[in-house]
Amino acid sequence: MTRQNNNSIIFNSLFQALPFGVYIVDVQSHQLLFANRHLSEMVGGNVREGGICYREIFNFESPCMHCRIKELRSDGEEQSGDHLTFEFFNEYNDRWYQFHELMVPWTDGRLVKCTFAVDISELKAAQNSLAEAHARLAIKNEELETLYARDVLTGAYNRVKLDEIMDKELGRYERYGRLFSIILMDIDDFKDINDTLGHLAGDRVLYEMSNLLTANTRATDLLCRWGGEEFLLVCPETDSSGVRPLAENLRQMVAGHEFECGSRITISLGAATVRPEDTQDSMIARADKAMYLSKSQGKNVCNFM
Repeated sequence: MTRQNNNSIIFNSLFQALPFGVYIVDVQSHQLLFANRHLSEMVGGNVREGGICYREIFNFESPCMHCRIKELRSDGEEQSGDHLTFEFFNEYNDRWYQFHELMVPWTDGRLVKCTFAVDISELKAAQNSLAEAHARLAIKNEELETLYARDVLTGAYNRVKLDEIMDKELGRYERYGRLFSIILMDIDDFKDINDTLGHLAGDRVLYEMSNLLTANTRATDLLCRWGGEEFLLVCPETDSSGVRPLAENLRQMVAGHEFECGSRITISLGAATVRPEDTQDSMIARADKAMYLSKSQGKNVCNFM
């Protein structure tokens, strides 16, 4: 037995034993020079050596869309050692494969394309399962964020989230001088609504009020439920000249809105713009004082301090 024949037997035995598809193609003619048994199992047919690769393997009449022969050439010529890796979905058996292709010298000295096709379907399935798990986790995180940061009844931010928002805005003011304002709003005569229409109707008014205020403020404004029938709006990048018309527009908008309960509902408002000495408590205290001044002036009024 010649050394060449011995090498051929070793080559054939080795590649036939591999647990993935292997085939070798002449890059000029697309002739299939070698294909192991696993490749035939992979494509669901008997792959014959000597035929055209895209016909024998994929039953195509023209070169495959995923063919990488041109990409394995450097300046139009094949170079030994050139290597590519890509993924391919086999519609015949609904399996994913990772292809590893490289240029190698054949027994007669010409360069050929050697392809290793590794089944990665389980890996793909695991990746998809992981992606789905991440998506479910993201949804759960959003739900937890809602429970943590939102008032259950109205959907507005709660007091815990308000503390975070105020700390952030005060920090921006201290570091960069970015002004912001707040508007404290109280529903006028809300007790009468509960007493005459019932607490469920009162809850509905609170929910409707929250949606109404959110829909009629800027995207950067943040609405919080301060407590009871009171709401507090944080207005970033807003000075005293900007918060006054904003508060007045909200007052008019609420007064002109037709609530589902059928009652005419108004709000009293108090606004404040950050000052150098302000803390969260001092700023809200000024807005609260301005709001109670509005109450004393007959309600459905807006004041600024």
